Amino acid sequence: MQDVAATFIDKPPSMINHSQGITHWTPPIKEYVKLNSDGAFIKGTASGYGALIRDDKGFFLVGVALKDIPRSVLYSECAAMRLALLLALELEIHDLVVESDCADLIKYARHLSNPPWEILLLMQDIWSFLSHFHSVIIMHVVQSTNSSTHLLAAFGTSFYDSSLCKWVGMPPYFPWDVLELDRGYISNA
Repeated sequence: MQDVAATFIDKPPSMINHSQGITHWTPPIKEYVKLNSDGAFIKGTASGYGALIRDDKGFFLVGVALKDIPRSVLYSECAAMRLALLLALELEIHDLVVESDCADLIKYARHLSNPPWEILLLMQDIWSFLSHFHSVIIMHVVQSTNSSTHLLAAFGTSFYDSSLCKWVGMPPYFPWDVLELDRGYISNA
């Protein structure tokens, strides 16, 4: 198993920074799978987690939504990434691009900064999970590139309890338009 930080640092700068200036979802490089995660937080009410995994052609592989008790925005973002990585491990993915619109979470995942105690245990899980992949690229993206995942996270906040909704092969109806728009960018490129 490789050290995640070393896996990331060995990537050429053009791959690490490819999301700069991009305002819509883009597919990963060939033979990679892209994981997007997002957390939604409604203070005093609920947290929701959303995750999507798509292939290098933009096809939906799996998605999840989950409700949790509200803790903080950062906790929600971190728990969403942890859940997404568990999905990727379950799918036995080898080469992975991980994206989040939470800049702090990306810094922690890359070992560029120490996480606060509130999320330390989640980050230890994330680092452990990342070490199981052959190759990992971890990137921060602007929120507009993560809109499908945000819809899943927001959907999670509406659940009655902490049930997990998981979709395999076919996405739920509500982010369908956004997912198709994302795929449209691919075919128009």
